[in-house]
Amino acid sequence: MHRIVSTVLPLMIVGYVGAASVDIGRGEVPLVVPASYVENTPVPLIVLVHGYQSNGVQQEKYFKLSALANEYGFLFAAPNGTVERGGDKNRFWNAGDICCNFQASDVNDVAYLKTLIEAVQNEYNVDPKPFKWTACPDR
Repeated sequence: MHRIVSTVLPLMIVGYVGAASVDIGRGEVPLVVPASYVENTPVPLIVLVHGYQSNGVQQEKYFKLSALANEYGFLFAAPNGTVERGGDKNRFWNAGDICCNFQASDVNDVAYLKTLIEAVQNEYNVDPKPFKWTACPDR
């Protein structure tokens, strides 16, 4: 059911040696694979989860983590949440009673994100330890 597609996605990946996308049933999610990636060395995976009414593309444009993924050597994905019913195109993550499930959706975003991470782990050597910045870029 999981599919890693080797492709170049112009939105986030232009100029990067390794680019792919992950599709686990809710559409393709761009995955940045740093140029320094080698199979026998574990690397961190960063998943950027957007806020209410935003999406992965907008969050990437704001945070610009694709460039940092290549510079610091981590895998990076910015998936999209579910679109609300009614055609307003607002995206949300179902965090239960905590936030943003205003229409009582039964979408299980925790399971979706867990499955997304597992799909990447099945194809790449993902370091299971928490990621810690070793240096702050001067930006």
